[in-house]
Amino acid sequence: GSRPGPPRPRPRASLGLLDRGVVRVERGGLAFKNELHRAYVYYAMGEERRAYFHSRLGQALSQPGAQRAQEEFQHIIEASHHFICARMPAEACETALRGAELALRRGAPGEAERALKTLLRAYPQGAESRVHLLMGCALVAGSKFKEGLEALDRWNPPDSTPSDRALAAQRRAEALHRGRLADDATILDAADRAVALAEGSRSDLTLIQALQVRAEVAAESGNLAGAVQAARRARVAAERSPASECKALASVTLGYSLWVAGRLDVAESAFCAAVPVLDRLGLMVELRRVLNGLG
Repeated sequence: GSRPGPPRPRPRASLGLLDRGVVRVERGGLAFKNELHRAYVYYAMGEERRAYFHSRLGQALSQPGAQRAQEEFQHIIEASHHFICARMPAEACETALRGAELALRRGAPGEAERALKTLLRAYPQGAESRVHLLMGCALVAGSKFKEGLEALDRWNPPDSTPSDRALAAQRRAEALHRGRLADDATILDAADRAVALAEGSRSDLTLIQALQVRAEVAAESGNLAGAVQAARRARVAAERSPASECKALASVTLGYSLWVAGRLDVAESAFCAAVPVLDRLGLMVELRRVLNGLG
Protein backbone atom coordinates (compact mmCIF):
# COMPACT_ATOMS: atom_id res chain seq x y z
CA GLY A 1 0.00 0.00 0.00
CA SER A 2 0.93 3.64 -0.33
CA ARG A 3 2.87 5.26 2.47
CA PRO A 4 1.45 8.28 4.23
CA GLY A 5 3.21 11.50 3.35
CA PRO A 6 5.02 13.68 5.85
CA PRO A 7 2.80 15.64 8.25
CA ARG A 8 1.84 19.07 6.97
CA PRO A 9 3.34 21.99 8.90
CA ARG A 10 0.79 23.70 11.13
CA PRO A 11 0.56 27.45 11.71
CA ARG A 12 2.18 28.76 14.89
CA ALA A 13 -1.22 29.77 16.30
CA SER A 14 -2.48 26.19 15.90
CA LEU A 15 0.59 24.81 17.65
CA GLY A 16 -0.04 27.19 20.52
CA LEU A 17 -3.62 25.94 20.87
CA LEU A 18 -2.36 22.35 20.78
CA ASP A 19 0.21 23.09 23.48
CA ARG A 20 -2.42 24.65 25.74
CA GLY A 21 -4.79 21.68 25.23
CA VAL A 22 -7.54 23.75 23.60
CA VAL A 23 -7.61 21.63 20.42
CA ARG A 24 -6.63 18.13 19.41
CA VAL A 25 -5.69 16.44 16.15
CA GLU A 26 -8.64 14.55 14.70
CA ARG A 27 -8.96 12.90 11.25
CA GLY A 28 -6.05 14.86 9.87
CA GLY A 29 -7.37 18.20 11.10
CA LEU A 30 -7.87 20.12 14.31
CA ALA A 31 -10.95 19.93 16.54
CA PHE A 32 -11.85 21.63 19.80
CA LYS A 33 -11.57 19.36 22.83
CA ASN A 34 -14.95 20.41 24.13
CA GLU A 35 -17.68 23.02 23.77
CA LEU A 36 -16.19 25.24 26.48
CA HIS A 37 -12.92 25.54 24.57
CA ARG A 38 -14.79 26.26 21.34
CA ALA A 39 -16.79 29.03 23.03
CA TYR A 40 -13.60 30.47 24.57
CA VAL A 41 -11.93 30.87 21.16
CA TYR A 42 -15.13 32.03 19.44
CA TYR A 43 -15.97 34.81 21.90
CA ALA A 44 -12.34 35.90 22.16
CA MET A 45 -12.58 37.01 18.53
CA GLY A 46 -13.84 40.43 17.56
CA GLU A 47 -17.28 40.71 16.03
CA GLU A 48 -15.99 41.44 12.54
CA ARG A 49 -13.63 38.46 12.64
CA ARG A 50 -16.45 36.15 13.75
CA ALA A 51 -18.60 37.43 10.87
CA TYR A 52 -15.72 36.79 8.46
CA PHE A 53 -15.33 33.16 9.56
CA HIS A 54 -19.09 32.61 9.47
CA SER A 55 -19.17 33.90 5.88
CA ARG A 56 -16.33 31.58 4.88
CA LEU A 57 -18.07 28.59 6.46
CA GLY A 58 -21.36 29.51 4.80
CA GLN A 59 -19.69 29.71 1.40
CA ALA A 60 -17.93 26.38 1.88
CA LEU A 61 -21.06 24.54 3.07
CA SER A 62 -23.33 25.95 0.36
CA GLN A 63 -21.16 24.71 -2.51
CA PRO A 64 -22.42 21.55 -4.26
CA GLY A 65 -20.32 18.58 -3.30
CA ALA A 66 -20.16 14.82 -3.37
CA GLN A 67 -22.06 14.39 -0.10
CA ARG A 68 -24.97 12.04 0.20
CA ALA A 69 -28.30 13.74 -0.36
CA GLN A 70 -29.13 13.63 3.36
CA GLU A 71 -25.90 15.41 4.23
CA GLU A 72 -26.23 17.86 1.36
CA PHE A 73 -29.45 19.50 2.53
CA GLN A 74 -28.14 19.58 6.11
CA HIS A 75 -24.98 21.35 4.97
CA ILE A 76 -26.97 23.90 2.96
CA ILE A 77 -29.25 24.58 5.95
CA GLU A 78 -26.18 24.95 8.18
CA ALA A 79 -24.77 27.41 5.62
CA SER A 80 -27.88 29.56 6.09
CA HIS A 81 -27.17 29.73 9.85
CA HIS A 82 -23.62 30.91 9.18
CA PHE A 83 -24.80 33.55 6.71
CA ILE A 84 -27.25 34.84 9.33
CA CYS A 85 -24.38 35.12 11.82
CA ALA A 86 -22.29 36.86 9.14
CA ARG A 87 -25.09 39.42 8.59
CA MET A 88 -25.58 38.35 4.95
CA PRO A 89 -29.39 38.26 4.57
CA ALA A 90 -29.54 37.59 0.82
CA GLU A 91 -27.26 34.57 1.09
CA ALA A 92 -29.02 33.37 4.27
CA CYS A 93 -32.40 33.48 2.54
CA GLU A 94 -31.17 31.79 -0.64
CA THR A 95 -29.55 28.90 1.20
CA ALA A 96 -32.46 28.45 3.62
CA LEU A 97 -34.91 28.21 0.71
CA ARG A 98 -32.64 25.86 -1.23
CA GLY A 99 -31.96 23.65 1.77
CA ALA A 100 -35.64 23.57 2.75
CA GLU A 101 -36.74 22.56 -0.75
CA LEU A 102 -34.19 19.77 -0.82
CA ALA A 103 -35.15 18.64 2.69
CA LEU A 104 -38.80 18.43 1.59
CA ARG A 105 -37.85 16.29 -1.39
CA ARG A 106 -35.85 13.99 0.88
CA GLY A 107 -38.75 13.50 3.28
CA ALA A 108 -37.42 15.72 6.08
CA PRO A 109 -40.15 18.36 6.56
CA GLY A 110 -39.10 18.96 10.17
CA GLU A 111 -35.62 20.04 9.03
CA ALA A 112 -37.16 22.37 6.45
CA GLU A 113 -39.53 23.86 9.03
CA ARG A 114 -36.72 24.54 11.53
CA ALA A 115 -34.52 26.19 8.89
CA LEU A 116 -37.32 28.49 7.73
CA LYS A 117 -38.34 29.40 11.30
CA THR A 118 -34.72 30.32 12.06
CA LEU A 119 -34.68 32.55 8.98
CA LEU A 120 -37.96 34.23 9.92
CA ARG A 121 -36.71 34.88 13.47
CA ALA A 122 -33.58 36.53 12.08
CA TYR A 123 -35.42 38.57 9.43
CA PRO A 124 -39.09 38.85 10.46
CA GLN A 125 -39.72 41.75 8.07
CA GLY A 126 -37.18 41.19 5.34
CA ALA A 127 -37.60 37.46 4.63
CA GLU A 128 -38.84 36.67 1.14
CA SER A 129 -42.53 35.96 0.90
CA ARG A 130 -41.70 32.61 -0.69
CA VAL A 131 -40.47 31.55 2.74
CA HIS A 132 -44.13 31.39 3.81
CA LEU A 133 -45.01 29.21 0.80
CA LEU A 134 -42.26 26.73 1.65
CA MET A 135 -43.16 26.91 5.33
CA GLY A 136 -46.71 25.91 4.38
CA CYS A 137 -45.37 23.03 2.28
CA ALA A 138 -43.15 21.85 5.16
CA LEU A 139 -45.98 21.99 7.70
CA VAL A 140 -48.40 20.12 5.42
CA ALA A 141 -45.74 17.47 4.67
CA GLY A 142 -45.21 17.13 8.43
CA SER A 143 -48.97 16.57 8.98
CA LYS A 144 -49.39 19.97 10.68
CA PHE A 145 -52.30 20.75 8.43
CA LYS A 146 -53.94 23.66 10.24
CA GLU A 147 -50.61 25.44 10.73
CA GLY A 148 -49.79 24.75 7.09
CA LEU A 149 -52.98 26.44 5.93
CA GLU A 150 -52.18 29.46 8.11
CA ALA A 151 -48.69 29.72 6.59
CA LEU A 152 -50.13 29.45 3.06
CA ASP A 153 -52.60 32.22 3.90
CA ARG A 154 -49.65 34.48 4.79
CA TRP A 155 -48.22 33.89 1.31
CA ASN A 156 -49.92 36.35 -1.01
CA PRO A 157 -47.34 38.24 -3.11
CA PRO A 158 -48.62 40.28 -6.05
CA ASP A 159 -45.82 39.01 -8.32
CA SER A 160 -46.05 35.26 -7.63
CA THR A 161 -45.39 32.89 -10.51
CA PRO A 162 -48.16 30.69 -11.94
CA SER A 163 -46.25 27.57 -10.85
CA ASP A 164 -46.00 28.82 -7.25
CA ARG A 165 -49.73 29.64 -7.22
CA ALA A 166 -50.43 26.11 -8.42
CA LEU A 167 -48.15 24.66 -5.74
CA ALA A 168 -49.89 26.67 -3.00
CA ALA A 169 -53.32 25.52 -4.24
CA GLN A 170 -52.20 21.87 -4.31
CA ARG A 171 -50.80 22.02 -0.79
CA ARG A 172 -53.97 23.74 0.43
CA ALA A 173 -56.13 21.01 -1.09
CA GLU A 174 -53.88 18.33 0.43
CA ALA A 175 -54.06 19.95 3.89
CA LEU A 176 -57.86 20.21 3.75
CA HIS A 177 -58.15 16.60 2.62
CA ARG A 178 -55.60 14.84 4.84
CA GLY A 179 -56.49 16.96 7.86
CA ARG A 180 -60.24 16.64 7.25
CA LEU A 181 -60.53 20.39 7.75
CA ALA A 182 -63.50 20.90 5.40
CA ASP A 183 -66.44 19.03 3.94
CA ASP A 184 -66.07 16.88 0.81
CA ALA A 185 -67.51 19.53 -1.53
CA THR A 186 -65.05 22.19 -0.31
CA ILE A 187 -62.11 19.79 -0.57
CA LEU A 188 -63.18 18.77 -4.07
CA ASP A 189 -63.41 22.44 -5.13
CA ALA A 190 -59.92 23.05 -3.72
CA ALA A 191 -58.53 20.01 -5.58
CA ASP A 192 -60.18 21.11 -8.84
CA ARG A 193 -58.74 24.61 -8.46
CA ALA A 194 -55.27 23.15 -7.90
CA VAL A 195 -55.64 20.97 -11.00
CA ALA A 196 -56.75 23.97 -13.09
CA LEU A 197 -53.86 26.17 -11.90
CA ALA A 198 -51.33 23.40 -12.48
CA GLU A 199 -52.63 22.76 -15.98
CA GLY A 200 -52.56 26.50 -16.72
CA SER A 201 -48.95 26.81 -15.59
CA ARG A 202 -47.94 23.49 -17.19
CA SER A 203 -46.52 22.36 -13.85
CA ASP A 204 -46.75 18.65 -14.53
CA LEU A 205 -45.42 17.51 -11.15
CA THR A 206 -47.85 19.71 -9.21
CA LEU A 207 -50.65 18.63 -11.55
CA ILE A 208 -50.03 14.95 -10.83
CA GLN A 209 -49.90 15.64 -7.07
CA ALA A 210 -53.20 17.55 -7.32
CA LEU A 211 -54.75 14.70 -9.30
CA GLN A 212 -53.69 12.28 -6.55
CA VAL A 213 -55.71 14.35 -4.07
CA ARG A 214 -58.55 14.50 -6.60
CA ALA A 215 -58.51 10.70 -6.96
CA GLU A 216 -58.55 10.14 -3.19
CA VAL A 217 -61.41 12.59 -2.62
CA ALA A 218 -63.44 11.02 -5.45
CA ALA A 219 -62.86 7.49 -4.18
CA GLU A 220 -63.75 8.36 -0.59
CA SER A 221 -67.06 9.85 -1.76
CA GLY A 222 -67.84 6.67 -3.73
CA ASN A 223 -67.01 8.08 -7.17
CA LEU A 224 -64.66 5.35 -8.42
CA ALA A 225 -65.03 6.55 -12.01
CA GLY A 226 -63.74 9.96 -10.91
CA ALA A 227 -60.69 8.34 -9.33
CA VAL A 228 -59.94 6.40 -12.52
CA GLN A 229 -60.35 9.57 -14.60
CA ALA A 230 -57.88 11.42 -12.35
CA ALA A 231 -55.37 8.58 -12.82
CA ARG A 232 -55.74 8.76 -16.60
CA ARG A 233 -55.12 12.50 -16.58
CA ALA A 234 -52.04 11.95 -14.40
CA ARG A 235 -50.73 9.40 -16.90
CA VAL A 236 -51.20 11.89 -19.78
CA ALA A 237 -49.26 14.54 -17.84
CA ALA A 238 -46.47 12.04 -17.09
CA GLU A 239 -46.19 10.96 -20.72
CA ARG A 240 -45.49 14.50 -21.90
CA SER A 241 -42.97 15.14 -19.11
CA PRO A 242 -39.35 13.97 -19.36
CA ALA A 243 -39.07 13.83 -15.55
CA SER A 244 -38.81 10.40 -13.93
CA GLU A 245 -40.46 11.88 -10.86
CA CYS A 246 -43.66 12.62 -12.81
CA LYS A 247 -43.83 9.12 -14.21
CA ALA A 248 -43.34 7.54 -10.78
CA LEU A 249 -46.02 9.69 -9.13
CA ALA A 250 -48.43 8.98 -11.98
CA SER A 251 -47.86 5.26 -11.32
CA VAL A 252 -48.79 5.90 -7.69
CA THR A 253 -52.06 7.58 -8.72
CA LEU A 254 -52.78 4.77 -11.17
CA GLY A 255 -52.08 2.17 -8.48
CA TYR A 256 -54.39 3.96 -6.06
CA SER A 257 -57.27 4.13 -8.55
CA LEU A 258 -56.87 0.42 -9.34
CA TRP A 259 -56.65 -0.43 -5.64
CA VAL A 260 -59.91 1.33 -4.72
CA ALA A 261 -61.55 -0.32 -7.73
CA GLY A 262 -60.64 -3.73 -6.30
CA ARG A 263 -58.05 -4.63 -8.95
CA LEU A 264 -55.42 -5.42 -6.35
CA ASP A 265 -52.95 -7.41 -8.48
CA VAL A 266 -52.72 -4.69 -11.14
CA ALA A 267 -52.51 -2.03 -8.45
CA GLU A 268 -49.59 -3.84 -6.84
CA SER A 269 -47.75 -3.88 -10.17
CA ALA A 270 -48.20 -0.12 -10.55
CA PHE A 271 -46.94 0.50 -7.02
CA CYS A 272 -43.97 -1.81 -7.52
CA ALA A 273 -43.01 0.07 -10.69
CA ALA A 274 -42.95 3.34 -8.74
CA VAL A 275 -41.01 2.17 -5.67
CA PRO A 276 -37.45 1.93 -7.11
CA VAL A 277 -37.78 5.28 -8.88
CA LEU A 278 -39.07 7.03 -5.76
CA ASP A 279 -36.25 5.43 -3.76
CA ARG A 280 -33.59 6.47 -6.30
CA LEU A 281 -34.87 10.05 -6.43
CA GLY A 282 -35.03 10.24 -2.66
CA LEU A 283 -38.77 11.03 -2.59
CA MET A 284 -39.27 9.60 0.86
CA VAL A 285 -42.74 11.03 1.57
CA GLU A 286 -44.25 9.44 -1.54
CA LEU A 287 -42.26 6.25 -1.01
CA ARG A 288 -43.58 5.83 2.54
CA ARG A 289 -47.11 6.50 1.31
CA VAL A 290 -46.81 3.73 -1.27
CA LEU A 291 -45.23 1.27 1.16
CA ASN A 292 -47.97 1.97 3.69
CA GLY A 293 -50.69 1.39 1.10
CA LEU A 294 -51.37 5.13 0.81
CA GLY A 295 -52.27 5.52 4.45
